[in-house]
Amino acid sequence: MSRTCSRSAPPPAPPATEARPHASRPHGAPRAGAASGEAGRADRVNRGRVGPGGQYRESVTGEQRRGSYPKGIAKREEILQRALDVIAREGYRGASVKELADAAGLSQAGLLHYFVSKEELFTEIVRSRDQVEFDRYGSIDPEIALDDLKAGYLGVMEHNLEVPGLIELFARLAVDAAADDHPAHDYYLRRSAWLREGLSAAIARLQDSGAITAGVDPDILARIFQALADGLQVQWIQDRDIDMSAIVDGFFAAISPPSRS
Repeated sequence: MSRTCSRSAPPPAPPATEARPHASRPHGAPRAGAASGEAGRADRVNRGRVGPGGQYRESVTGEQRRGSYPKGIAKREEILQRALDVIAREGYRGASVKELADAAGLSQAGLLHYFVSKEELFTEIVRSRDQVEFDRYGSIDPEIALDDLKAGYLGVMEHNLEVPGLIELFARLAVDAAADDHPAHDYYLRRSAWLREGLSAAIARLQDSGAITAGVDPDILARIFQALADGLQVQWIQDRDIDMSAIVDGFFAAISPPSRS
């Protein structure tokens, strides 16, 4: 359910080509103006930006596999879609390699022909889900109004709650990705930086306009936004009675000047 602490531009990605092995077409991050309708949403998307899965797509080292050719790329995309369906239906615990292979009409060995490990497959599933979010919300418009930021922020989280298994996958993979040799390590770092960069730019403008308090540095506040969203979703997995809307309301009241609270 979007940028760097220094607010400098993120590092450029290598050019995306269909010949690159194991390159999926995922994506990324929420733009926050979800409440303005599809036309308004399109107008608010930052032109020229792509989600973290596209902007930061890393190549996979190793021998070229059949998965790098057009048919292989199409099959990888099909596997990812089937995997998303399995996790939505069975949850994270039901997403064994055997279950995912069966859903894609492959043997386990056949599945691992396209993804060298379960860890790589799960990384690509997260990327694929990010693409769904990015296609739906776009990137964060630095000119966004406070009410739209709030609506989109909550909207992305509520959209994620429709597939609890994916929230659990994201949370578990985030822990595993702490290891610098994990397939998701670089993606998670760059995804987070991309999100914070956009949030920080929007926050800085809202502070300049007096819409939110200027007492906290925009980069720090962007991290707090991200930490709240990630933490609330993990808490929701454990306790489905959590009222996310009330908590988000409280957070926005806390960062608003007294006259707006």
